[in-house]
Amino acid sequence: MTSQPLKHPRGNRKTVIIGFDFGTHSTKVVFRERGKADGHIARFDEAAKGYPFRASPSLVRCVDDRLYFGTEALSTSGGVLFRSLKVRLHGLQQSNISFSEGLNCETLVAAYFAWAFQQLRRSLSECADSNMFLNVAAPMSHFENPELKTRYLQIIQAAWNVSFVEQATPIHQGILSSEVARILAPMLEEPVLGPELRRFDVLPETIAPVVSLSLDPWMKPGMYMIVDTGAGTTEMSVFHAGEPGADQKVSCYRDETMLLGGADLNLAERSKDGDRCLKLDKIFLQMEKLYRRLWQEGYQIINGNHHARRRWSELTLVLSGGGTRHPRLAELLSKVNPMLAWPKKETRLSCRRHVPGTLELCENMDDGSLFAVANGLAIERKHWPIIFPPNQIEHLEPTQKVDNKPLGYWYPD
Repeated sequence: MTSQPLKHPRGNRKTVIIGFDFGTHSTKVVFRERGKADGHIARFDEAAKGYPFRASPSLVRCVDDRLYFGTEALSTSGGVLFRSLKVRLHGLQQSNISFSEGLNCETLVAAYFAWAFQQLRRSLSECADSNMFLNVAAPMSHFENPELKTRYLQIIQAAWNVSFVEQATPIHQGILSSEVARILAPMLEEPVLGPELRRFDVLPETIAPVVSLSLDPWMKPGMYMIVDTGAGTTEMSVFHAGEPGADQKVSCYRDETMLLGGADLNLAERSKDGDRCLKLDKIFLQMEKLYRRLWQEGYQIINGNHHARRRWSELTLVLSGGGTRHPRLAELLSKVNPMLAWPKKETRLSCRRHVPGTLELCENMDDGSLFAVANGLAIERKHWPIIFPPNQIEHLEPTQKVDNKPLGYWYPD
């Protein structure tokens, strides 16, 4: 196959940014035309029972040496069903499942991506002549994991090359696994193109919901903590948002991804009565500890500086992702006050769920917050706030006492 990049459109043809949120449980996609405020949820798979509306199950099934993806993988019986591919991709979950010859986790994920990209290309037929850019989220904090990012980029590049080219090689339902290995395995060995040559990128999952949130009309300057719990991972980020506008500044003090999510909650819920409460309490305690620790580690950066620390006495907790819909978890997090630096009566804590205000939602959608990551990924870079990651935030010196103060002056210390 001769791969030629999709030609860049000329003249006034539009540009479309695609936000691709590959989750442990389901995959969500939002696309947005450059210059337009509202994003749109892309439908590229059939509806699946137990999955969000317009989301695709992140599943691959192998039956008689043939591969099936998404809803088809869920509804097909027999063979081997590969779940939690996102978690397995990071080596965070051990498995006794053996892959067919020529296949591994990277190849299966690349095959799922290629199938999804081709479905997207068909569903966005009205954008066929557009210049398309693709952003995919990976469970990294602002301190990017170069090894993980490179692995993601290799997978995306292979899937892109068999999807967004003049003579694309179809990765279809029921394709032979040997054919998938023949097509994709060599591509996964190719070096990744530089950012100036490619039209796709990998961004930390902790950044995407911050970007989505920063553009919501209700967002005011202040301290925020985002808790985004998916099926397999939970991302938490504590940050300060400045005045909204073109030059809005967001200082991300601390963020972290933990291998704990809605799937763990569901597993605990199915335990026997005696074990159920113990297992749930253990999960809740882990999340609460991370919540408190991140706030405290961020606060240590400015602790002692009277000018900066006052704003840390107010916090807005923002819940996102399917896992935070668990009633006990949502109630727990909304009541936890991590601001131990002040008496409780001097603190102000509020909680809300982030449903993107810049996203056109469907009538059948029960929770738009599930698309917060995809929405953030689909926002054009020039509309992002100016984000300062943790490694760019310097520790502030303590406020200095002033001796021999002139009469009539007031000092904050």
